[in-house]
Amino acid sequence: MRAALIVLCLALLAICPPPPARADTLAQARAAAQAGQYQQAVGLYSRVIEQEGLSGGELARALYQRGLARMNLGKLEAALADFNQALQADQDLVAVYASRSLAYERKGLLERAYVDAEWYAHYKPDDPQARQRLRRLTRLMMSTPKKK
Repeated sequence: MRAALIVLCLALLAICPPPPARADTLAQARAAAQAGQYQQAVGLYSRVIEQEGLSGGELARALYQRGLARMNLGKLEAALADFNQALQADQDLVAVYASRSLAYERKGLLERAYVDAEWYAHYKPDDPQARQRLRRLTRLMMSTPKKK
């Protein structure tokens, strides 16, 4: 009987929503990012990412949000690492392609920026900003001399 009760408790823990501490930390991280306190947001998102039991989608969203905060801090390599990990966790998180495209552009990697912008436009064909971004990147690539 005791073993059955333990199994039942473990099963309930597996299907319950995230613990309030995680939800509170995510809310604090979002608030910090919205207030422009990106370093604080990075720390809070990092705490969430380190927690056990995140689903692939939850992990991807937390990595994506941390990547946005890092990009706002100018930490492009760290932002790109977060965006790449987010896509590994959930390749259907389409917004990552747009943000990673912007990070690549800021690093001067226009071809990579274009590829991600193209992916984003493919997934969001009704987004006028996606097409506008592709046109802008095309103009940038045509006006930037190739490195030899």
